[in-house]
Amino acid sequence: MSAATGHPNPHTHADFYTDVPSKRLIAWVIDLGFTAILSAPFMLPILLLGALLFFPLLLLPVIWACVGFLYRWTTISSGSATWGMRIMAIELRDIHGQRLSGTTAFLHTLGSTLSFCFAVVQAVSIFLMATSERGQGLTDMVLGTTMLNKAA
Repeated sequence: MSAATGHPNPHTHADFYTDVPSKRLIAWVIDLGFTAILSAPFMLPILLLGALLFFPLLLLPVIWACVGFLYRWTTISSGSATWGMRIMAIELRDIHGQRLSGTTAFLHTLGSTLSFCFAVVQAVSIFLMATSERGQGLTDMVLGTTMLNKAA
């Protein structure tokens, strides 16, 4: 464990961080699928109405984003990982090395959502996940969270 945080030291416990950036990407793609499925009941009526009028189609990304936010917040607060993260055997830990609380899960989800709203911020976050020693993105660095291999 690091003296400054409850996270394992990446130099002495590298197994906690091995392949985490790529697993995180795959988990994100899996979660897109889950949120698409969860959004479908809300989107189908709009798609039917959108066939008649263009405006309702503009609501589709908003619905998907809202469902995605709720999905991410509830799954992270209940198990410190989304379903995609669980499939990939990774989980988020707070600055003390504990599972995320509901509040920290909300803040992490909010930070991630805001990052997606700004391409440059998201690009910097992705770059940091791929290059920082603990694989942390901007939201992780602000909150002191880190993604770890669950089986480590």
